[in-house]
Amino acid sequence: MTKVAWLMFRLVIALAIACAAPLAHAQEDGGTVVLRRGEPAPAYPPVAVDTRGVHVGIAGEPATLVRTISWDRVRRVDGPLAAQAAAYSELAATVWRAQARLERGDAVAAEPLFERAAEMLTGDGSGADERAAEDLVGPTHALVHAGLVRCRLGRGALAAAVLPWLDVRAAVLAGAVEELPDAIDPVTALVPGLPPIFARTPAVRALAVMDTRRSWPAEVSSLAMLYSTAAALAAGEAAVWTEPAELGPGTILVRDCVAAQAREPEVRAAARERLVERLESGAAKPWVRAWCHAAIGRSLARESDREQRRRGVVHLLTVPAEYRFIQPYLAGTCLADAATALDALGEREGARLLALELAREHSQHPALGALDPALRAPPSIDQQEPPA
Repeated sequence: MTKVAWLMFRLVIALAIACAAPLAHAQEDGGTVVLRRGEPAPAYPPVAVDTRGVHVGIAGEPATLVRTISWDRVRRVDGPLAAQAAAYSELAATVWRAQARLERGDAVAAEPLFERAAEMLTGDGSGADERAAEDLVGPTHALVHAGLVRCRLGRGALAAAVLPWLDVRAAVLAGAVEELPDAIDPVTALVPGLPPIFARTPAVRALAVMDTRRSWPAEVSSLAMLYSTAAALAAGEAAVWTEPAELGPGTILVRDCVAAQAREPEVRAAARERLVERLESGAAKPWVRAWCHAAIGRSLARESDREQRRRGVVHLLTVPAEYRFIQPYLAGTCLADAATALDALGEREGARLLALELAREHSQHPALGALDPALRAPPSIDQQEPPA
């Protein structure tokens, strides 16, 4: 055998040993993860289980973790960890059923299942973990909270989608998410359908007083504070502007949108300048432009100068005119804001027309309830046009 042939033979043997190593570990440990949907079993055996999922890797003291499989994919665990894994069987079945319903488009049936799974993940219902929930953030948590975000956004419950989205952000920063959910923008890690611009509703008032002192990373805590401030401003509460401690690319956009709505005039003016610069750069995505127009419009509508308020109405109406298909919630909110702004300017007929447009195009929008009832009332017989 030549020297080259001998080297090639050794290389083939080394590759074969490397490929067989996972199977050897599985045989030595005796454990196997049986997956759903016909997926092949992982090459590595299970080495631990908790609310995050089934951890597979190389057994030892300590074990070498290779990856974590979320519970929705696990049918059962065979071997030494079978009894521990069985404690999570209800969680696994619940998350699997929730995800299956969501994938086939039945968000109404999926949401209560995701809510039940979220309760189990906090320790209420599983009883398998003694550690605090914040110490156990993994792929199962990300899947459950991302499911809640999709379900709640789908039914227009934006305020209720904020907390699960923040939990997803925490899971992403913890490295527990292999692939971002579809609802999240990959560049900013924001949810385009979840602008920090709310209508005045009971759910928004509840968001305004949410506990932002959780064990989140600093950036997530900053986002929680900003969304809570946005809710407080929408609810009419005397929220004092506080600059966030941690700013990432997405957090800067949220900061500027919320600051533009602040009570302090100088804070509003500075935020508007930054948002206008973002619009004029021409690089912003359509959903970002919609957020900017809405925040600038709401900001200008707070000023005392009539010309500024009229410019605010123009910005507000840009959203339903140009972005109503990609930002339907925001388009309805801006229609309501524009109607209120015109009414405050003494232009009752224009305000009424916008309110009727909102009722016609967004009949279930929460902003309808916050409008002056006189604007939502149909015109009287004297105001109606005569037949052609």
